[in-house]
Amino acid sequence: MTTSRDVIILCRDRRPTVGVDRRTIEGLLVWGSHLKNRWLVRDPSGSASTARIKSKIENNVTRPEWMGGNRFGLFDLLNYLLNDRRYVHEPGSDARFFDPLGIPTGTSIHLYDHLRKGGFNPINVENLAPNRREMEKHLRGDPLAVVISATFFIDAGPMARIIGAIRAVNREVPVIIGGSALLTRLTPERRLTADYEDLLDERGFAILEDPGLERLNALLDILAAGGDPGAVPNTARREGGRVAYNPGPCGEADVETTFPDWPAVADITGGVAFVRASQGCAFRCKFCTFPSANVKPRHRSTESIRRELRAVHDAGIRHFSFTDDHFSVSPRRVEEICRMMIEERFGFTWYAGIRASSITAENAALLEEAGCKVLSVGLESGDDRMLKLMNKGTTAAGNMRCLEILDRHRILAHGSFIIGFPGETVESVERTVRWINDSPLKLYKVWLFYLLPGSIIHDEQEKHDITFFGGSYGHCLWRTPTFDALQGSELLKDVILRVERAALLYNYSPMYGFFPFFLRGYSAEQVVDFCRLRTALVKNELGTRSPFRRLGRRRSLLRRLEGMLAEGPAEAGR
Repeated sequence: MTTSRDVIILCRDRRPTVGVDRRTIEGLLVWGSHLKNRWLVRDPSGSASTARIKSKIENNVTRPEWMGGNRFGLFDLLNYLLNDRRYVHEPGSDARFFDPLGIPTGTSIHLYDHLRKGGFNPINVENLAPNRREMEKHLRGDPLAVVISATFFIDAGPMARIIGAIRAVNREVPVIIGGSALLTRLTPERRLTADYEDLLDERGFAILEDPGLERLNALLDILAAGGDPGAVPNTARREGGRVAYNPGPCGEADVETTFPDWPAVADITGGVAFVRASQGCAFRCKFCTFPSANVKPRHRSTESIRRELRAVHDAGIRHFSFTDDHFSVSPRRVEEICRMMIEERFGFTWYAGIRASSITAENAALLEEAGCKVLSVGLESGDDRMLKLMNKGTTAAGNMRCLEILDRHRILAHGSFIIGFPGETVESVERTVRWINDSPLKLYKVWLFYLLPGSIIHDEQEKHDITFFGGSYGHCLWRTPTFDALQGSELLKDVILRVERAALLYNYSPMYGFFPFFLRGYSAEQVVDFCRLRTALVKNELGTRSPFRRLGRRRSLLRRLEGMLAEGPAEAGR
């Protein structure tokens, strides 16, 4: 039994880029020096070890983030230029800093609010890597528990690292893991896969229900009172060396009323709110893990969303994102929500993810009037055969119409694409590149296909003749009769070099990639301009063979970026 009501919240372990100096970025270092002693070309003999193949794939995937031998993303680059070409790790008291990691996830904000309402004292450490010392300080204060959300992790590895960091300081504090992503790691018998069971030590617990917030509070109350945690339904814990499960009926949160008290939590939001207009997903795209979570799709009423947005507005927050699996389940729903926002005259800048099939000329005009600045569209491929194999439910022509409509209404569309889904060929990748170049798309992101447990395609491995390098499962080590992960990772470079007009937004979710700009007053058009110059730098690093020519081009592009930063935000001049 403990008198503490402190509960530490962790949702990410996103590491800041390592520091670099001016000589590294502007000196004569040849791109690729970070890959010393690693293969950069395909091994036709097939004799490479699985570890080396995995290393090659990871190197190829991260290539667009490297410059001058160091990993250097868009925000790292801008912070370097903003601060007189000095690398700055943390914002400190310096306002000249873009901090994408300074915006907490919607998951951590919702957890914080729920725990607060339950009578606990939540401590939102949120991201381990930049806040490790803060976490260690709180762990030494004998907290009631640590809560870790699995939402932002594609496998158990990062969570194992977080738990290891916790146990290095406090071996007794209960560690509770949960979140919708955990449900995708359940076997048909509703047991965790072995790698997730391994996360549970004698003081570890898992909540196997989404949203599971009421179960979390019940478990915390029992831990505080020294009771039996095994009494909480839909939880797992380790007892005597094995994992014990306590199945039970799944509860359902009231989607109409379950949202944060935004004025009460405004201080931890970083100036951005995250709003869920629905729960679950009715679609069954084969690459996605959402279907296996078995979360019943439920949509909030427009009046419920109105109440929450009023609370966001009353909190003084002027930027928000819809975090739904699909905010735009139908054209009519988009119209209803936008008309409500126009009536309220909120004046928000906001973002959402959509399906292309939900956009019409009528609701696009309403989206523009309601203040929508960016929409992320899951386009996935420019090849109709691939879209059908993915069970996407869209066509290349329909996706093109969506982009053309959004472009006419000055709404920035960000498109995401997958390279390597089973059935992919070099020819289908070529068709995707041509499709992007024919479209009005201004920003895009390209992913290597990962074979994720919980996805439909993962359960269809035999049907699609999916095998693995080294003969054992690895989400990035897949092979099919027409393609493999190594080939796909190598084609990422070709795709980036051959896309002509669209700019690359690489390794940042659009949800978190835009708000650091919007919070500083930059417009969506200026974000595109920054990304275009960053893309030019990426292409220079990937495609310019001469190191002297590469360096000269790099310096020229850095000066242009510096000039854009000197001009300042468009909103500031209004």
